[in-house]
Amino acid sequence: MTSRTRQELAAVAAFTVLAFSPFLAKAYSGDEPSNLAAAAHILVDPFHPYAFTYTWFGRALPYELTSNNPPLYHYLLALALKLAGRGELALRLTMLPLAVAAGLSLYLIAARFLKHPLLPTLTVIAGPAWLINMGHLMGEQAAAAFGLAGLAALLQSLDENSAPWFWTSAALLDAALLCKYHAALFLIPAAAWCLSRGVKPARTAAYLTATGAGLALYLAGDALIGGSAFSATRDTLAFTARFPTSAWSHRLRALLAFTGGCGAAAALWPLRARRPGLKAGLIVAAGAALLFSPPFDLVPGPNLVDRLTGIAFAAAAAWACVIVWDGRRKPGGMLWLSWLISALVFCAAYWSITTRVIFFALPPLAFAAAQTLEERLETRQRRRLYALSLAATTALTLALGLVDTRFADAQKNFALQLKRDYLDKGRRVWYTGGMALGDELSRSGGQGLDADRGGWDLARPGDVVAVLKINSTGLRPTHPRPADVTTWTLEEPIPLRLISGGNDEAAFYSSVWGFLPFAFSREPLEEFSIVELK
Repeated sequence: MTSRTRQELAAVAAFTVLAFSPFLAKAYSGDEPSNLAAAAHILVDPFHPYAFTYTWFGRALPYELTSNNPPLYHYLLALALKLAGRGELALRLTMLPLAVAAGLSLYLIAARFLKHPLLPTLTVIAGPAWLINMGHLMGEQAAAAFGLAGLAALLQSLDENSAPWFWTSAALLDAALLCKYHAALFLIPAAAWCLSRGVKPARTAAYLTATGAGLALYLAGDALIGGSAFSATRDTLAFTARFPTSAWSHRLRALLAFTGGCGAAAALWPLRARRPGLKAGLIVAAGAALLFSPPFDLVPGPNLVDRLTGIAFAAAAAWACVIVWDGRRKPGGMLWLSWLISALVFCAAYWSITTRVIFFALPPLAFAAAQTLEERLETRQRRRLYALSLAATTALTLALGLVDTRFADAQKNFALQLKRDYLDKGRRVWYTGGMALGDELSRSGGQGLDADRGGWDLARPGDVVAVLKINSTGLRPTHPRPADVTTWTLEEPIPLRLISGGNDEAAFYSSVWGFLPFAFSREPLEEFSIVELK
């Protein structure tokens, strides 16, 4: 390893820590409380990681029915929880090495094919999909760390003809699969790269068998004890298939718009690497415009700003895919192409289009474009482009991260207000759904409304029900209930939204809400209601 490589690896690590720092103390949100519940249970009963009940989408269910993932990440999180406690800052710091390891592996992969890999790597890390998701306590943290390390080890093994690195790569990919099923997206580029480098099919098959050995044992063991690993995944897919947004026109919109939007400034590199001719430009623009045209709208259709944003993001993503295809015969081209195809297929097949999966498709897009830029631009031009891209991407992500943090912190503060004003005074407080609000309230004595036990009928006169308008996975009353209702909204001056309250297509965490990873909007971040039943 050269001194330059060591210095740039240190720069990647330092940049990762610095970029994540503003959000380390953010309140838990999204699926984080669910993962923390599993980790906390493991500390009590490590041999039965999912043998407990959890409130999910308005029902108290066995946890194994709510989690369609293997348990390795939850064991890692349990260890961190034991070491650091449940405080946001300490626990996120304890898990931060996973993000650092993923970033270092990303650099090592890029350095195999790029003469100047540092700034492209930093631009990928600075992107909203990478930075926001890798900061969450979710299985993607470990899947990215193990999966990218596995790819980096495979590249080294084939370049150096090293059997130890070859099988180390298989073990790392196996670990990634034991954190998230969709880490299987790494297997296709790994196999494609093996075959393109002359590895015999039998040895490639043995490698793939080794990468899936741990997961196969887990699934077999789960089946033998009558577990729900298969049924949980099946039920999740069946549940989301009932949403209108499961339509393939919407999925394709989201797939392209998420790819282009999450690529941020790097999504524009392909336009600089190879400007489309008139015919190609018209085809890409017309295709994007057609996809986002009214005949393919769900009801109601998007507003004009979101429609135009979707067209722009989708067109950028489509042209980036063309650049990857054109470079398939370059060094690394087969890796980028197979990686991109695999990631996009897994994104499309996942229960919804989410940035937590789409960010795996961004490195091959960025690195393929960077390869072409190295061929076509002078050093000064390229450095200026990279510097501007990194600055613009970082600014966008910081703005989105601040909005996301304010949204998460507001839910925690709402729960603390309910504890202070009602629970501490002996009032009974109910919440609808799970997620962050339910987690905070349940640890303070609040209870979740359960559809299987009567839903809102569980709440009696004098009880209080906490209701969120946005991101609510909870229940609605089946009949009118007399009540005093206090409602207020959370405003945010930054005109960016990751989740929509129904007025735009912002859907960072799930395309169930829309087709954009973020929207340019000033709508309220959230609407809070306190329902005091009479």
